Amino acid sequence: MYNFCKQDSKRLYFIIEKIYKDKKDILFELIIEYKKIKDIKKQSH
Repeated sequence: MYNFCKQDSKRLYFIIEKIYKDKKDILFELIIEYKKIKDIKKQSH
């Protein structure tokens, strides 16, 4: 992995960007799930 990144910094940026975007999507999905669960709990009370 290190050698792969050392060869070309653009690859490193590509990987970081990919991880960042994936994390953002995961966070976004988590927020949506959390809101759904909160709404369901509100309705049941």
